[in-house]
Amino acid sequence: MYALFCLILFREKSVFIITRYEWWTGDQLRQRFDQFTTDGRYVAVYNKDGGLVDAAAGNAVHVQLARGRGASVIENCRVLNVAREKDGRIKVLSF
Repeated sequence: MYALFCLILFREKSVFIITRYEWWTGDQLRQRFDQFTTDGRYVAVYNKDGGLVDAAAGNAVHVQLARGRGASVIENCRVLNVAREKDGRIKVLSF
């Protein structure tokens, strides 16, 4: 099954991106990429131009950059509110 477009909503604006992607069953995904252990209960969206991102590495870089700019990073802490102060600083209320 092929689809020829997807819709992305970004800050209340709609942007149409023309792209070709395929809906695969979990079995089709496993047959094509055997590193995934899926079965027929799963579906996948495949795009030949797509890729995978290492989220842990990306998060580590964001933490490093934030600390480099003077931020205090507290892990496993619930955030209740984020607000910009009048002087431009960001105030985070945590629990």
